[in-house]
Amino acid sequence: MHPYYIDYPQEEDGKMHSYRCKFCKLNTLVINGLLENHEPHCAYRIECEVELHKTMLMGQHAKIALGGVDEAD
Repeated sequence: MHPYYIDYPQEEDGKMHSYRCKFCKLNTLVINGLLENHEPHCAYRIECEVELHKTMLMGQHAKIALGGVDEAD
């Protein structure tokens, strides 16, 4: 299951009750809470992907420190 990302900065897109990402300008209904639905060049998406990558690396390092990583990981 994918995490649901709704904390990105939004702005009105000129229509009533319609909003878009402040960075990539895609409508929130198109994004639908999914990080991969932002444009690849979107600053919000890039920042989240970098943080996600760091978190995954930290988790891997924690497994190594605890001796929990084997060839299958």
